[in-house]
Amino acid sequence: MKKRVLCWPVALGIAFWAAGGANGDVRLVRESVWPAMPYSTIGVALDARQACSATRWRSFTDPQGQTVVEYRCEYRYARAYFEKQTRMQLSRLRALEVRQPPVTDGMRSELAGLRGRALARLEDFRKATEHSRWRILDGAAVHVDSFIEIEFASQRRRLPFSELNVVLEAHLNADDVSALVGLTLDRLWGEPGVPGVAASAGQSAFAQEHA
Repeated sequence: MKKRVLCWPVALGIAFWAAGGANGDVRLVRESVWPAMPYSTIGVALDARQACSATRWRSFTDPQGQTVVEYRCEYRYARAYFEKQTRMQLSRLRALEVRQPPVTDGMRSELAGLRGRALARLEDFRKATEHSRWRILDGAAVHVDSFIEIEFASQRRRLPFSELNVVLEAHLNADDVSALVGLTLDRLWGEPGVPGVAASAGQSAFAQEHA
């Protein structure tokens, strides 16, 4: 029987791993439905998304002793999306170098630094994922939060992604990075603080092409 999922955003602390994706708590969430998407269960809607290269469910116990179920989607085309964005940035930088009047040596050095940092950030990128979490309270799935996270070799960044956005993404079921997801990825990508990564013999073909 389908169960309705309640919407109750609350803070969630650091938690511990517990059981895998086949337990009853995960099944309860997967068999629940969103009021805005009553024709499908949450599990069917989220696992069918074409934009995800893989989906994963897990349950764990948070520091307050409450059961939490988490869904994770790894975006299939995140790297291709960021390569495209980086290519556009490099093109804009090249256009600045050949503009009239000619750029000064100082400006040329600054542009070279921007180009190097753009390539270094792409080298640092590992993956982008979308997460949704629910608490199990009195036998019902209560939505906690949703967010998008970018994982770099040097750090992780995340921004909230509303439950409504998750429902829209599941409903539209785009086979690429949607405009909605792209806006959040761009915000995460543009956040300061990613350390530069020196070029190495193991750098990607993209970086070698645009170095």
